[in-house]
Amino acid sequence: MCGINGYIRKNRNAEAALPRISRMNRQLKHRGPDSEGACFLMPEGQRFSDVRLDDTAAGAFPQHLQITEATLITDQAIAAMGHRRLSIVDLSQNAHQPMADETGRYRLIFNGEIFNFRELKHQLQSKGVRFFSHSDTEVLLKGWMEEGPAFLSRINGFFAGCIADAKEGTWTLFRDSPGVKPLFYLDTPDFFAFSSETKVLRELQQQVHINPQQAATFLTYGRTLNTHRDTWFQDIYALEPGSVLQIRLQDAELHHEKLISHQGNRLSETLQTVLRRSVQQRIEAEVPVGFAASGGLDSSLILGVAASLFPKQVPGMLAFSATSSDPNVDESEWQRQIAGFTGVKRIEVSIGAQDARLIPQLVAAADLPAAAWNNLAHYRLCTAANAHGIKVMLNGQGADELFAGYPAYLPAWFRDVGWKQRKEFLLHLANSGLNTVEWMKLRLKDGLQRRLGADRWQLRALRRKSFTSFVHADLFESLPEPILPDALLDGRLKDDYYGMKLGQMLQWEDRNSMAHSVESRNPFADDQILAQMAWSIPSENKIRNGFTKYPLRELSQAYIPESISWRKDKKGFSMPDAALTAEALPFMLSWIDALPECGVHKTALLKLEGHTLERDATLAGFVFRCATYSVFLQHIKS
Repeated sequence: MCGINGYIRKNRNAEAALPRISRMNRQLKHRGPDSEGACFLMPEGQRFSDVRLDDTAAGAFPQHLQITEATLITDQAIAAMGHRRLSIVDLSQNAHQPMADETGRYRLIFNGEIFNFRELKHQLQSKGVRFFSHSDTEVLLKGWMEEGPAFLSRINGFFAGCIADAKEGTWTLFRDSPGVKPLFYLDTPDFFAFSSETKVLRELQQQVHINPQQAATFLTYGRTLNTHRDTWFQDIYALEPGSVLQIRLQDAELHHEKLISHQGNRLSETLQTVLRRSVQQRIEAEVPVGFAASGGLDSSLILGVAASLFPKQVPGMLAFSATSSDPNVDESEWQRQIAGFTGVKRIEVSIGAQDARLIPQLVAAADLPAAAWNNLAHYRLCTAANAHGIKVMLNGQGADELFAGYPAYLPAWFRDVGWKQRKEFLLHLANSGLNTVEWMKLRLKDGLQRRLGADRWQLRALRRKSFTSFVHADLFESLPEPILPDALLDGRLKDDYYGMKLGQMLQWEDRNSMAHSVESRNPFADDQILAQMAWSIPSENKIRNGFTKYPLRELSQAYIPESISWRKDKKGFSMPDAALTAEALPFMLSWIDALPECGVHKTALLKLEGHTLERDATLAGFVFRCATYSVFLQHIKS
């Protein structure tokens, strides 16, 4: 896990490449505090030169490589790439980046982890390919040299990076299919630049303009990710998941291409075998590993499987859990159960209204406005992990989208299955966590949504929101065209897994963890073999006897307490948002008071009182978003 940057001059109007890369690297030190590196090309160059920067480690240029080390930072380079390293696998300098091949033709910078790299390395060695390190980075470099971008389809893991070919004069950006690791770019008439974070690219813009559609979607719905390509900033784009972007130095022409999805088909294996291997691969590291343990099924199962795989390491394992004083959302009881059952040490992080003071830090780290209190809760978990020396943390994100864990999926499943499964579900409705009235409301909402269509449904929903009177009508006019969710379960799950729902969770997972130099690993979200296994399970088998995520529940009985395996309540990673916002209202109103014109009736919001928000969670959520949006606008001006 690391931070990467690149800068390519198109003409003499652009800033010198190498000094710029040095400054870009400094902005990403939190993503890679262990070392840094940079290389560059001169105008006439067919070979790269490497340069030592402030944090370049000793011995960074292995002798077996034909590396030309520059003695000074030249202002004549036409292109440069930089890397900040968070050392996790192969801590030696043989894994230094930018990584060069033996001929000096290629350079690779890479952010992520390849969990099947040993298997891929063995396959390449059988073809006569030589290796000089134990890193997954070298496997990616040598695999690309053998097969080109097609090699990416064989990787099980998460990644974003760039490989430059000095001979062909091409720089190729690439990103994993689930979209776990971010990569952003800015293309102007004078230069092309890319980075792991938007704030690095913002500093290259003469003027920063907010994407109005993204702002409207955030204030209305709390979405910090609107599309896989657009960002919060005009002209700064995200490389879409599962794609490559190639730029030719000769003419600065850009070429986009979609990647083939992961090709590791192992559907003959059992779900338990695939999950155990996934967890085992993701625990592999040469640094301390921790676990996020919410008390729910998914994170508990990962922790339980890890404890069964490495029983001797259990006494040293740490599980980090967020708690709340509100019994309606607090999951301390189940957190204590899974910690006691596995024998790991539980680190409790209590979240309260006083944590609102950390919102400016959170916003600055993420370069995003916070959507809800759970963004802040996760930020504090990562703070605790860093304080305990943890560099890798496993999480349960993605299981709900693979195995139908949310109540919102039930109407699509009900439409999908036959009358026997419907009857069985209704007989065991209580197991879903819903009562009869709640189930009927859910079905009626789903049916009405489909009868009205996306546009009429959105208009109706907006009129019924309690914060509508605090919003100018033109704010809603900036919203994107609404789309109805897929009518059937399998399509709905894939849309959420590869779309904005899981994408926003992974967005915050990356920002919060990397702000604290922690690599977050999510077996359910970043293992495409596990995802293929989940897609192969028929819809009718994902929900049985009223229980969502039935295959995982059944499997989990061997690893976690039965009380967690068959929990009927679905809390998710939630906080008592309304109560916290009401208690922290002085913070919120001070920020809202500084809010510029953005389609919100600020004067009316400033008159709100805490007891009003405690009774209206929807309005409280809107107040929180307005406050953090104001902090965000102040942040990007600073």
